[in-house]
Amino acid sequence: MATEIIKQICQQAHIQFEGMTISSPSSDFIYVQKYNWNYVEALAFQEACVDYVYQNPALSIIIATNHPACLTVGRGLQKKVGDTTELVDFSSWQREQVTIPVYDIKRGGGVTFHHPGQLVIYPIVNLTQQKLKVYTLMSHLLRELSASLNELFGDQDYDYCRDLLGLWVQKSKVASIGLQVRRFVTFHGVALNVLPNTEINNALEVVFPCGLPGATYLDLESLYHKNIGVSGIYQIARHFEQKIINLFVEETCPTKNA
Repeated sequence: MATEIIKQICQQAHIQFEGMTISSPSSDFIYVQKYNWNYVEALAFQEACVDYVYQNPALSIIIATNHPACLTVGRGLQKKVGDTTELVDFSSWQREQVTIPVYDIKRGGGVTFHHPGQLVIYPIVNLTQQKLKVYTLMSHLLRELSASLNELFGDQDYDYCRDLLGLWVQKSKVASIGLQVRRFVTFHGVALNVLPNTEINNALEVVFPCGLPGATYLDLESLYHKNIGVSGIYQIARHFEQKIINLFVEETCPTKNA
């Protein structure tokens, strides 16, 4: 049934089904994996899934992927009221300095980056059906992702309960997150830095993802001081599949109004 639903979405949106791996950890979730996915086509697939989930609100579709190196630019940097962190927005001058594709998209936030050494998780979730706020869903995504990393590679002091959204280890950021909501359904998502990437490292010399210096960003290989490799991206994705049924379970950031 899950495969037929995804084939139907692909057919209606004129998106290739080939290369997708489909599973269903419960009747309420479909988990889609496809790797080295062109960013523009992956975004079109997300938008098609948004339409389907809007019409079928009890279903959530979670997408696991990675992309060729690119930058995406949202509608502008966002901070919580009272946050005094100095952030640097993306300028036309910086756009001219980078040699990788730059895509302007409609999510909140500033510039962020993607590359093949990431794992990107896109949740297509009806917030009204699940009685969730968007910030709560984001913190739940980071909670379950950090649980997977601790179980796979060893405990780290991951922190996702900060005013600056993301998955942090002390002063380093290992994952960025940003969601857009259309008709109460979420898309875009969380990008976890698993492996280093030369193209992105070069770009980070002139751009400030999420308004922060490039040196803020850390990959898991550097964090754990081990060779995780490309197979580790798939390993994390498979492990995270076991966690997605917990995405709507409460108890996150108890000291904050997430």
